[in-house]
Amino acid sequence: MGQYCCLHCDRYFANATVRDEHFKTKRHKKRLKQMSGPAPHTQLDAELAAGMGMPDNGPTLMSM
Repeated sequence: MGQYCCLHCDRYFANATVRDEHFKTKRHKKRLKQMSGPAPHTQLDAELAAGMGMPDNGPTLMSM
């Protein structure tokens, strides 16, 4: 494995010159833009999808 890496693209490079050239590419810039945006999912989203979120029991009925 190379000593130099790009954490955003998960790539390794043999020397700093190649890594610096990678930083100028469209693929790297697109990845940076994508990763700087909002998080795609939250822990609440995951829990709701798994059925572990707040229960929805529907409207409450008045008892007489």
